Amino acid sequence: MKIAIVYDPVYPWSKGGGEKALWELSAELVRSGHEIHYFGMRHWGKPATIRRAGVHIHGVCPDVPLYAKSGRRSMAEPLLFAAGLLRAFWRMRRERFDVVNCISFPYASVLVVALLRALGIIRAKFAVTWLEVWGREYWRDYLKSPLLAHAASALERACAALGDSHICISELTRSRLGELLGVPAARSATIPFGIHGDEGPASPATKSRGACVTAARLVEHKNVTVFVDAWPEVLRQCPGATAVIIGEGPLSGELRSLIARRRLGDSIVLAGWLDRDKLIREIARAEILVHPSTREGQGLVALEAMALGTAVVAARHPENAITDFLRDGENGLLINEYADPKFWAAAIVGLLRDHARRELIAANATRTALGFDWQSGIVARYIGHLETLRAQNRPPPPQEGPAGQSPTRC
Repeated sequence: MKIAIVYDPVYPWSKGGGEKALWELSAELVRSGHEIHYFGMRHWGKPATIRRAGVHIHGVCPDVPLYAKSGRRSMAEPLLFAAGLLRAFWRMRRERFDVVNCISFPYASVLVVALLRALGIIRAKFAVTWLEVWGREYWRDYLKSPLLAHAASALERACAALGDSHICISELTRSRLGELLGVPAARSATIPFGIHGDEGPASPATKSRGACVTAARLVEHKNVTVFVDAWPEVLRQCPGATAVIIGEGPLSGELRSLIARRRLGDSIVLAGWLDRDKLIREIARAEILVHPSTREGQGLVALEAMALGTAVVAARHPENAITDFLRDGENGLLINEYADPKFWAAAIVGLLRDHARRELIAANATRTALGFDWQSGIVARYIGHLETLRAQNRPPPPQEGPAGQSPTRC
């Protein structure tokens, strides 16, 4: 198949979990024999189109910040990307894709693809992939403006009405797509993103005693401040424990000030973004991944930690899809009181002190993570779904007449 994937950020220039997983999916599809064109921002400068790992990457607009200073998604960036997408597909109008798969958020690109299909410039089947579903109530809380929230909610609902098929990366996202946006189950499918589990679980002997790690974009819903607030109590009960916070974002300065005010010294380090190899090393050496985020479309960093034999402590929240695969007390720990530091401290201390329990949880977690390896069937499910989508509404092949000859055509 010839597949177009549309998403504004491109990994590794942009390091979020969604773009990383989408890039890995693109590379896996190329390895499976498909032709992949990825339409995103031009993070790398010139030329406009490059080829990496066999993927054709089209930079349709200049690299601009995804987030405003407030930590919210920029309003200008999606419009710039949408305009560039229009130009790119017009210039490539002679190309014939089998499927165009567009990531739903931030919505403008979905509307562009729908428009180009209506004009006949794109003649491919159209899939919309949902990393998250927000709904009207969340938009009101996020934007703090009823007017803007109404507009954003209307755009989200419009995207749910478009596309030949909707792909969700978790069961939670699929259920929210139906409940909040009214998409029938028959029009949607759950196909999770995968991970590369080939690193294998780290041996307990290679773990750094008392080491904890968290990895996230430092924005409000990632809830990293509760981890820092919990850390003094962890240190009181487990002297010598260490923590590394991997990531950057609008809250970086606030977290740095909080660490200084609490005089946590070298026990907790803000490491910024790390490249893939360093990130994996930090997660592999840690005994615990602390994942306090309250909103995750899937929770890939938790799955990567589980694959590496690192126990995960995460927030139980109605908008956190990590609960699709993390079972409290079996392959991880879930914190119901996710806003209260003392519950995080108690869970972390309990695992740091009880080595046998932590290793049992980590072993169970590794078995869970194996089911999310790209080659465990996820890539095949994705290909099968797109093949089925491509075949829909196609005229049946001509039937052979007597003696194996084709019937006369009028």
